Amino acid sequence: MAGEDAIEVEGIVTERLAAGLFHLKLPNGHTILAHTPMRLLEQVREAVPGDRLTVEMTPFDMSKGRVKSIRKI
Repeated sequence: MAGEDAIEVEGIVTERLAAGLFHLKLPNGHTILAHTPMRLLEQVREAVPGDRLTVEMTPFDMSKGRVKSIRKI
């Protein structure tokens, strides 16, 4: 997904799932499933509902994304 066509957006964690997966609510009201790459697992381990995650999405599938960074509340 890294490249010029990637869309970067910030979402709020609504639910934390197993294995580095999160449900995020985007500013436009949509909910997506975001996964965490291995290099960021330690950073997002303490992510709780209400935290903000920056995700990168492809324009081909806007229902999924990859976590880029975390911002604690």
